[in-house]
Amino acid sequence: MKYRSYSKTDREACLQVFRGNTPKFFGIDEEDEFASFLDRMPCPFFVLEEGGKVIGCGGYFVNEEKRTGGLCWGMIEQAHHKKGLGKLLLLKRLDDMCRDPHVDRVLMDTSQHSRGFFEKLGFVVYEVHENGYVVGLHRHELELRLDDEKRRSIAQALTDAEATLK
Repeated sequence: MKYRSYSKTDREACLQVFRGNTPKFFGIDEEDEFASFLDRMPCPFFVLEEGGKVIGCGGYFVNEEKRTGGLCWGMIEQAHHKKGLGKLLLLKRLDDMCRDPHVDRVLMDTSQHSRGFFEKLGFVVYEVHENGYVVGLHRHELELRLDDEKRRSIAQALTDAEATLK
């Protein structure tokens, strides 16, 4: 398993991962937005590779003024769901944000299908928008507060996830 920074040559592979997660996790109409994001690359973005093939991707951003971080476009190829790879991708990005002294909390949104995944790691839902993405795909706004204990637990969870996937 290799975790590395996104390269423009990963564009089509990331779009394939997106398509494999549509329409359950992403609305079909979101593909253009994701493609535009990949072309602009406004924040740190990473891919997970297995055997030289991109099987996942995701990024994050930091707003120093608001002391927040945010997760964006995290996804794992459908055939690799439920293997701990999504957790690894999430923990690596959270660990990066935990090391940034300007981040006190992490904000994100996801659908009802992924909400529980994030809640298991301590995210709390603070708002729900029915049909917030497309009809039938509800937008859940979540927050994770990063105190010292949470930062340590994320670092330990990442160490554990990496050891499990070796």
